[in-house]
Amino acid sequence: MADITVELIKTLREKTNAGMMDCKAALTEAGGDMAEAEVILRKKGITGAEKKAGRATSEGVIASRIDDDAKTGVLVGVSCETDFVAKNENFQSFVDGLVNHVAEAAPVATLDELLAQPYVGDESLTVSDVVKAKIGELGENMALSRFARYTVDGEGVVATYIHPPGKVGVLLEAGCGKAETAQNAGFREVV
Repeated sequence: MADITVELIKTLREKTNAGMMDCKAALTEAGGDMAEAEVILRKKGITGAEKKAGRATSEGVIASRIDDDAKTGVLVGVSCETDFVAKNENFQSFVDGLVNHVAEAAPVATLDELLAQPYVGDESLTVSDVVKAKIGELGENMALSRFARYTVDGEGVVATYIHPPGKVGVLLEAGCGKAETAQNAGFREVV
């Protein structure tokens, strides 16, 4: 049996954000193998997610991203159980990762197909796996509740507005006749 050191536990905790005792148990079960311990923790998170699946998710946030050329915009809504988690920096970072995934992976229009896609941040996981891992990590049920990805067809720009406190958001297309107008800073500011 491998020697499970505090440094090894700390390293696993930093990689997975799991609790110290969970990391120690996973490393012990894996015989000190870091990769195997990560798999064990991921499975534990998925099991934990399944137990929390029936809980209501009435809180959450909507986040957005507009590409540099303002031709493509993304809105993603992720719901969770409490406003405490919705305001948590870890949760916010998770939602930003999902926004980036939708922007870069260009999923089709259904949530089921989005959840089945390989996650842009780690191709070995699906989006569903990432959500389940975050449920296990934060201890609350959560769901990727809705998303939209829109690309301007022709001349114009996309803009977003998210109404405080971040539960309602819109994507807006502003069309114009010329490419120069769409790239004009004044036009973008008006939008």
